[in-house]
Amino acid sequence: MTDIDYREAYEKEKERCAYLADRLAQLEGERDVLQAKLDFIHSSAFWKMSKPFRRAIHFCMRQATRARRVLHPRDLVKKLRYKKRERQASLQFGTAIFPEHE
Repeated sequence: MTDIDYREAYEKEKERCAYLADRLAQLEGERDVLQAKLDFIHSSAFWKMSKPFRRAIHFCMRQATRARRVLHPRDLVKKLRYKKRERQASLQFGTAIFPEHE
C-alpha cells in the first residue's frame, strides 16, 4: 500500500469512530430515558401492591415447569418429599446445632 492508501484508510476509520461515538451517545440517552420510565413504574403504588400477585404467578409458573420436567406424578411426589427432607436436614445441620449465644 502506498502512503495515500494509508491516509484514506485513516480518514475512513476516523469517520467511523466519530459515527460510533455519536451513536453511543444517542443510545446512552435512550437508555437513560427508558431507565427513568422503568424507575417510575417500579416506584408506582400499583407495582408495589401487585407484588404478592406477581410472586404467586411466578411461583405457579415455576411449579408448572417443574411438573413438566417430571414424567410421572409419582416422581413429582418423590422429589417434593426429598426436597422437604433436604430442607429439614439443612436446618438441623446448619446454624441450629450451634449453642445459643448468651
